[in-house]
Amino acid sequence: MNERNKSRVVFHVNASLEYDGVTVNGDVENLSTSGMFMNTSENIPVDTAVEVSIYLSGSTSELTLKINGVVSRKESKGVAVIFKEIEFDSFIHLKNIIDFNDAGNSNAVKEYEKSR
Repeated sequence: MNERNKSRVVFHVNASLEYDGVTVNGDVENLSTSGMFMNTSENIPVDTAVEVSIYLSGSTSELTLKINGVVSRKESKGVAVIFKEIEFDSFIHLKNIIDFNDAGNSNAVKEYEKSR
C-alpha cells in the first residue's frame, strides 16, 4: 500500500546525506515537501537521522537546501528520507521546485499548512 499523501515530482539533482560524521553523495530521484528518494549504493540504516543537502544550481548562482530528516526505507538502489525539520526559506524553494515540475498542479502549500 502506498501511504504517500504529498505531491511528488521526478527531480534529478545532486544531494548528500550526513550522519555520524559520514557524508554520502547521490542523486535525487524524486522529491516532495515531506521527503525524497536518493540513489546511492551506500548502506544507510533505516531510522538513521540525517542532514540532507540538496544542491541547486543555475546559470549564475548556486543554492543549497539544508533539511533534517530520517531514513525511512532502503532499497538496493538508494534510500527514502522523510523530512523532519526544514527552515521556511528552504521550504519555499522546495515548494517552488515541486510547483514548477508539477505543471502548477501541486498542493504543496496546503500540504505544508496541514502538517503544522
